[in-house]
Amino acid sequence: MVFTRRSFGRPGFLAGPFRSTLGRGRMALGQTGLEWYQRAKRAMAQFRDLVARTNRIANKTAREAIFEWIGSPTVDGTISERYAAVEADVLYDVEAYTPYNYNAYQLERRQNRVEDLEGFLEDLQPKVQDAERLYGILPAPETKVVIQPGTTTVVKETDWTAIALAAAGALVVGIALS
Repeated sequence: MVFTRRSFGRPGFLAGPFRSTLGRGRMALGQTGLEWYQRAKRAMAQFRDLVARTNRIANKTAREAIFEWIGSPTVDGTISERYAAVEADVLYDVEAYTPYNYNAYQLERRQNRVEDLEGFLEDLQPKVQDAERLYGILPAPETKVVIQPGTTTVVKETDWTAIALAAAGALVVGIALS
């Protein structure tokens, strides 16, 4: 069942983009602030991974459809906005303090944000997997790690040769067809 935005921690009763977290609420009882923080960090990492995987879906239409569903962080009620809210909680209310302020997750609204993001990710994961299976995956640019002599600095260099060749080939084919 799908519900609208939470109002003071309670799901609405009209259909909307937010999933119900009623079943997960009991499971979450008794979790510490550290456990909530770890859940938030896992959800954020999963979101970034799914966005990166979406960027590599070979079919442009499918890729754009998923990005349209993800939405914009400035549009209320989108998965992207939910990610931005969880990220802001982590960065500004937990990690901005030394030691980290895990007590920030004592507020139910922050817990609800994490649960909502996790619910969205449950819907996004199969969308990305299906698109990858149906349309394939574009190759990622090759990255090599170079350690600069005399320092401990690690520099990642990207080999753009394959990408440049593919773009040049597409340009030649486009010119030949026109």
